[in-house]
Amino acid sequence: MDSRERSKVLFFFYKNRYLIIYTIIGFFSLALEQFIIQVLDNYIKTSFTNTVVGFLFGVLFAFIFNAKFNFRVPRNRLVRSLIYFFFISLISFAVQNQIRSFLNLDTGLDRYIISGFLFFFFYILHKMISFNTRKKVGLAIHLNNSQSIKKIYNKVGNYPDFIHVDLIDETFNINNISTNLGILDEILETWPKKAVQLHLMSNNHHFWIEKLEKYSNKVKLFIHDDSGNLIKRLKKQFADIDISIVVTENSDFKDDLLKDVNEIICLCVKNPGYSGQNYQHSMDKIILNYVSLKNKYNFKITLDGGVTNKIASKFDVENFVSASYVLESNNSRKKIIDLQTANKYINNE
Repeated sequence: MDSRERSKVLFFFYKNRYLIIYTIIGFFSLALEQFIIQVLDNYIKTSFTNTVVGFLFGVLFAFIFNAKFNFRVPRNRLVRSLIYFFFISLISFAVQNQIRSFLNLDTGLDRYIISGFLFFFFYILHKMISFNTRKKVGLAIHLNNSQSIKKIYNKVGNYPDFIHVDLIDETFNINNISTNLGILDEILETWPKKAVQLHLMSNNHHFWIEKLEKYSNKVKLFIHDDSGNLIKRLKKQFADIDISIVVTENSDFKDDLLKDVNEIICLCVKNPGYSGQNYQHSMDKIILNYVSLKNKYNFKITLDGGVTNKIASKFDVENFVSASYVLESNNSRKKIIDLQTANKYINNE
């Protein structure tokens, strides 16, 4: 096996590590369940009681090891995850018993066999509900010719959850003008099924929104409006396009503005419009404030700028945007997966 094939094999295991670890934990939890039942059978003749106790110990074992070492569930979600995990496991157990009864199986291995047949279905349920800590990751692309969309696609494929587009004009950053809407067309053709965020970095809002109206059913637009006085007027004037807001260190608008948006971007770098900047830790308190408000006003949060897996693990937000952190890596797809599963870094900072 050459180095390229070895790299593909290693990446396959890395990509599917949650499933692999979950499978191993599941096997040992079943083994523990069966062991406890056999031990109790020597002392208690009520098989139903023995089965229930064995099942509970197996479920608790599987949850603790998955929550702690596999999916790395944040402490504030442990109770909710445990409740979901228990009920899904109970449904799985009941279905397996029905199948066992219907097929009249009593081999001693039937719990392993039936569990194996149903394994993947209930694994998906647990991953989507019990351990739903996966984040969405967007790839940031500037609307200029500094990068080839084809080369970018070859590096990341369909691994990004969405595409984040930066449109920058001379009123915002004269050193990195990125206004080529032809590249936006190419992006939409390259990733036709991906959602697109368009981060408008301009002080000439009306001019660009009029040009972007033809993309109204394809992109979600985010504008800078630190005072909060402009966005309401724009949303009324351009009702066909979804317009939301970018939060910066200088933002000073009233919280009730948030009830009119379903997502915000927290921009976490000092100089907007440049890639490769470090995360600005002065944004920590600002982000945490919006995290505390998102359930009240029902909006999602995207972090944009300087985001690494360690930064991503700090905040209970839904989306992250990255460019250089992903594209400058030798394995861009792995970096995207790292951001999507950033909870594994919670205790490693």
